[in-house]
Amino acid sequence: MPTLTDHAVGDLVVLGHDGVARIDDVTEVSVNGTSATMLKLTVLSARMSVTIPLERAQQRGLRRVADPTEAAAALERLQTEAGMELVAGLTWDKQLKRLRERFGCGDLDGIVDVLATLVDADARRPLNHSQRMLRDKAEEAFVTEIAACFGLDGPDSQAKVQEVLDARLAARA
Repeated sequence: MPTLTDHAVGDLVVLGHDGVARIDDVTEVSVNGTSATMLKLTVLSARMSVTIPLERAQQRGLRRVADPTEAAAALERLQTEAGMELVAGLTWDKQLKRLRERFGCGDLDGIVDVLATLVDADARRPLNHSQRMLRDKAEEAFVTEIAACFGLDGPDSQAKVQEVLDARLAARA
C-alpha cells in the first residue's frame, strides 16, 4: 500500500475515478486525539480542490500518474484489445454496474477496459444516457491522464486519444 513518502507536494496523482489531481499540501491534523495526514488536492479535470485524509485517498485508489511507457501501452491496448466481456443474459443496468465498479478502481487498465467496452457497444447501437455518461467520464479520465503523462495540453491529448479510438473503430468495421 502506498505511503505518504510515495507522494510529495506538486506531484501529479490519480484519485480513483476522480482522475488526475495535483498535491497542493500535506498536513497533519489531530481530531479527538487521533492524528491524521490530510492531502489537499486540485482535481485537474474538475478544477476543484478537495482535502481528504491520506488513508481515505488510498482506499479510493490514490496512485501516481502513469509513466510514458505505461501510457503508451494503455494507448496500444485501447486501440487493439477487446474491452470487458458483456455477459449475455445480464440486463443493461447490471452490465453498467460491472463497468462502474471496474472504473471506480481508478487504475489505468480499468479505465481502458471500460472505455473500450463502451466504445465498442456504442458502435453496435447507441448508448443510453447512463452508459453515455460513464463513457464520457472514462474518456475524460483517460485523456487527462495521457495529457499529464506526456506533458500535452488538453486538445493535443484529446486528439491523440481520438486517433486511437478512430483506429479501434476502423479495425472493428
